[in-house]
Amino acid sequence: MLNTLKDIGLASGICWTAHLPPVEQARPGMRVSVMLTFTKTGEILGEPRFTFVTREASPETRALYQRVAAAAIGTCTPLPFSKGSQCCGRTSQHLSLRRLAKRKRSLE
Repeated sequence: MLNTLKDIGLASGICWTAHLPPVEQARPGMRVSVMLTFTKTGEILGEPRFTFVTREASPETRALYQRVAAAAIGTCTPLPFSKGSQCCGRTSQHLSLRRLAKRKRSLE
């Protein structure tokens, strides 16, 4: 059960890592920020909104990472908020998640 915003960050990091693109398509240092709104039950309210994707990346790479983020969000929601969670004391909770791809390409 998720109780804090830190818990949400850790859980989303696990989801993100599980959905990283193949090493041969990875771009070291790629950054993606997405804004999400969660309901009290941990479901996504509306559509995720990408607020930042590394500008130096090609359009194909940017689209790849947006698909990766969308897949991670789709697979890992609804989030299991605890009943007394700080995350969902209101009707909904807006969050901005930032992820940095640390994966490196193989030099072979």
